[in-house]
Order: sequence, then structure tokens, then C-alpha cells
Amino acid sequence: MSHIATVELRIKSLSALKAAIEALGGQLNEEQKTYRHYYGEKACDAAITHPNAKYGIGVIQQQDGTYTMECDEWSTGGLKQVFGAGLNAIRQRYAAVVAGLKMRQQGWRVREQQQENGTLQLVCTR
Repeated sequence: MSHIATVELRIKSLSALKAAIEALGGQLNEEQKTYRHYYGEKACDAAITHPNAKYGIGVIQQQDGTYTMECDEWSTGGLKQVFGAGLNAIRQRYAAVVAGLKMRQQGWRVREQQQENGTLQLVCTR
């Protein structure tokens, strides 16, 4: 059964989210105010799309200025296939972008290492 789910992630930086999405082959469209799901379209403040996914992801601004994501992960929509269950690939990539930016600001060199289990590790050196 299809349903809309909110992803447990507070997004503070749309530019970091954009970098994360692009690294995963998707696109953050800040001008797009609806996203596609199983039953049609739903309002949002920005939308995430991927060429291999039929459905989109809504980016919703919260009262505190942060953003959350919501989507329909129904198996035929393709989001789970390109971004992982619970959008884990986006969550991991967003965290890596934010942490990498912070470390670089502090003078560290940062490189990414993909682990055998699929997780992303940042390696920081001076």
C-alpha cells in the first residue's frame, strides 16, 4: 500500500542537500513547488527528482527554518532503488557533505571512502 512518509532528518542547508542529491544522480529543484507520488502531486517548498525514479521527494520548510523530506517509497516508484530504504543514501550523503565542509573550514583535508558494507566514511588528515 502506498503512503507518504516523513524522513527523519532535519536539513539546515539546502546547498548541502543539493550537493548530496547531485552526487547521487538526482536534482534538487528549488523552484518546483509540488512533487509526484502514487496518488498524484503534493505541495512542497522544493522537490527532489531522479531520472530513474517515477516519484519525487518533497522538501518541506518547518517553522524553525529547517527542512524535512517526505515521499512515497512505494516499490514501483523507484525512490527506494535509487536512494535506499528510508532515503538512507540521501541522509548519509547529506551528513558527509555537511561534515566535510565543516572539516575543510577547520583546515583538514577530507576524502571519502566507500566501505564494503556500503557506508560512506570520511577520512580527515592535516
